[in-house]
Order: sequence, then C-alpha cells, then structure tokens
Amino acid sequence: MAFKARELPDSDARVKTELLAAAMTTAAAGFEVGASYVDQVVVRYGANSVTRRGAAATLGRLKLWGAGLAGMGGFVLAWWDFADASEHFKNSLDGPIGQSKKNSKLLAITYFVRAAATITLTLVELGTAVAIAKPLFDHLSRNARTKFVRMLASAAGSLAKSLGTQTARLVLARLVLGAFWAGLALTILIYLFEDDSLEKWCKHSSFRIGRSSNAYEKQEELIALHSAFREVS
Repeated sequence: MAFKARELPDSDARVKTELLAAAMTTAAAGFEVGASYVDQVVVRYGANSVTRRGAAATLGRLKLWGAGLAGMGGFVLAWWDFADASEHFKNSLDGPIGQSKKNSKLLAITYFVRAAATITLTLVELGTAVAIAKPLFDHLSRNARTKFVRMLASAAGSLAKSLGTQTARLVLARLVLGAFWAGLALTILIYLFEDDSLEKWCKHSSFRIGRSSNAYEKQEELIALHSAFREVS
C-alpha cells in the first residue's frame, strides 16, 4: 500500500495519505501478532526468570511500536474526518434548502464525532501500550547509557504504573469498546447518507449549486469526472 501511494500523482493527496495510514495500521497489526507470541513466553516462565524479564521488555517494545503506528494512521484518518465535517458544515449553511441540507448537517456531526472517537481509541491504545511497557521502562531507567534517557524512562515508568492499576485498565478497556462500537455505528451511518463519487463531483464542479464548496481546478475537473464514473460504474 505504501508503494502504491508513492505511485499516485500529487493531486491525489487524500488517497495517498489514506493508503499510507492503512499501511501503518497493517504494520501495527503485524506488531500485535508478534506481541501475542511474546506474551505466551511471558506467561510460561516464572516472574524471577531472566527469560521472562527479557520477554516482558520485548513485549512492551512491540506494543509501543504497534500503538505508535496505529496512532499515526488513526490521526491521519481523523484529520480527513474533520475536513469532511467542515465541508459538510459549510454545505449545510450555503447548500440548497431541503433534505440535502439536513443530510449535510447530519453528516457534519457524524464525521466530527467519528473523528473524536478515532482519536479517543488511538490515545487509549497508546495508554494501554505504555502500561504494558513498564518492564521496558524499568530496564531503561537502570541500564540506559545517558542520564537523559534514564530520566525519560523513569518518568514513563511512573506513568505506566498509574495506567497499569486495575481501575485504570478497566477504564481503558471500556473506552476501547465504547470508541470502537461508536466508530462502527457512525461508519455505517456515513455509508448510508454520504454522497457517491459522482454526487461529490457535482458539488465541486463548475455547475455546483452551493458556492461554499471548493471548485476543481480546470485541469482537474475532467479527470475527477472520469474517476467518479469509474467508481460508480
């Protein structure tokens, strides 16, 4: 997906960034799969064994990498949701009166809430990864070469200890479930009410009714029309 994004023209900025976000999310899933195997090693060996301590530190490292990649992908998708919310909000103010205007207002709210749910899910997953990575931070706070890294690891370890309490884990788990199901429900709502590619082209073309939408450049309008025909056919 990343190579496919690099092959696209610069005019397809949204498609390129969404493909990169999907690539980062896929890579994060790979780290999670690796973490699941390491977690089996952590469970198998005793708490005082060297193997368990090393596996626990590796597990934290994999969790942090996965959460970081998923977080970058989530923030990219949330950015475009905020952009869509802003566009639909403008259409609801300047668009044609009737059902279309109501749909624009509904979609503006839906995109905004989904972006907020995506950011919430991203931050909660990062918090969970930090809590799991406490053995890694403890190791770095004792064995890092520089004082600055040891200070950062010590501070991260204190944060991980707070996030690793039973109450904090329960809150994080509920937030994950709530944000996931909210995002899924909002995605279905967007699928039902959002315009297809040809309708979107009409709202940005030279023949658009509302003037709040940004018009295509002259050299891009016909290209976008052909792309819309391919998507709806």
